Amino acid sequence: MPNVTKHSEQRGLLFPRRSPDSATGTRESFRTAIHRVGRDSSSSVVEELRALLELGCNEFSMAVGLLTCRENDQIRLLEVVGASSGFQADGICRLRESYCGETLLSGRPLGIDHAGASEWRDHPAYRFIKMESYLGSPIRIGGEMCGTLCLLDPEPREEPFTARDFEKLRLLVERVEAILAFHEEEVRLDGVLQRLSATRGQDFFGTFAQSLAQALEVRHVFIGEFVDDRNCRLRSVAWWDESKLGKQFEYDLAGSPCENLAAGEFFRCAAGIRNLFPNDQLVRRFFGESYLGIPIVAEDECLVP
Repeated sequence: MPNVTKHSEQRGLLFPRRSPDSATGTRESFRTAIHRVGRDSSSSVVEELRALLELGCNEFSMAVGLLTCRENDQIRLLEVVGASSGFQADGICRLRESYCGETLLSGRPLGIDHAGASEWRDHPAYRFIKMESYLGSPIRIGGEMCGTLCLLDPEPREEPFTARDFEKLRLLVERVEAILAFHEEEVRLDGVLQRLSATRGQDFFGTFAQSLAQALEVRHVFIGEFVDDRNCRLRSVAWWDESKLGKQFEYDLAGSPCENLAAGEFFRCAAGIRNLFPNDQLVRRFFGESYLGIPIVAEDECLVP
């Protein structure tokens, strides 16, 4: 098994050191090309991902582009560009029998310049597919490593992969991660909307609160309405309390994180909400470390009472 944790003198390497002569202009032009993908609002997620794989193949002169996901000890091919490659979408291989698997196991980008002339010639991946060069990186969604983006070619590289190449690969992977993360949120939102479409009246708000808690993976969701003309006090119309709908209550906004919402302002605190609002009863009783508040605004851009 090749050692994928050390820089090797042979033509297979992991994340080489950044060279001092990095071509910023080339990197920026590639970044621009990446962000051109998906400008057409009619493009589907699959079309955008395939376009990015094709862009990567063209940029690095590689014959095949793959997008994969990990399923336990296997790798599944989600998207394949390069029709004559022999790879097929939805194909499966064992984790330790693929270059992509080695990339996931190392948790770092991997470049192989000439597999047949290095220690990689004894790896099952080389014996099975005879791809001489490889460039790939893990894909992370929500901090979890879930798959890879990789480029392969049956010919060895004329020049070894450089730090500049790995930097451009990083840009490509970041774009793919952003598309996949956005798509994941769209799927969650669709689930919320589907559940809401079947509800009416007061049940709507209870279902809305529960669905938001599940979609955002939070313990508490509070939906309220103003009970005075000065927007100083809220009455709950729905309160999701961990696993059930809680009792209705009224709430003074002064000195609370919700006070920002009365001014029509979005407010978020990723950590330390109790330190910011030490005297707020709702924060002390129910909130942990984080808070997200969003004002509900009518079509005329006025706060909904």
